[in-house]
Amino acid sequence: MKTLKIGFIMGFGIGLMTVSAIMFAVAMSDLNKTEETKIQDEKKDVSTVQEDTVERSKETTKEIPEETTKEIKVLQENKNEKAKLEQSEEEYVAVIIPKGSDSYDVAKILYDNKLIENKNGFEVYIEKQKKSTMLRHGTFNIKKDSSYDDIIKKIAG
Repeated sequence: MKTLKIGFIMGFGIGLMTVSAIMFAVAMSDLNKTEETKIQDEKKDVSTVQEDTVERSKETTKEIPEETTKEIKVLQENKNEKAKLEQSEEEYVAVIIPKGSDSYDVAKILYDNKLIENKNGFEVYIEKQKKSTMLRHGTFNIKKDSSYDDIIKKIAG
């Protein structure tokens, strides 16, 4: 009986060693694959996925009824019109310049409304153009991305 136990344990150990050796050989053969082979395998996988995607998209487009397609076009047109309106509204900014504002005040207002990037630069520029004494008060619609000269023409006449 003792020999049977020892034989069983030895057989089990030999079996484990054999399985381990096979697994090691398989792992080593994978490591020995050249980079080219791996790249080719990856390309095959990618092309298969792309082909599947194309086939699925063809199937999907076949299933869309004509009425739905028309509705989608109308929705897209409405969306485009809405975007155009929003864009035209966003192009101009209404600026209120109070009575008695000097070049510093005007530069701050323009900066706060994101029409200029540098308050001091605008103030210096308007002084150099000798327009700081010609500033007008009121509400002005100024186009975004206007140059200093364009802004000065609007607010200093």
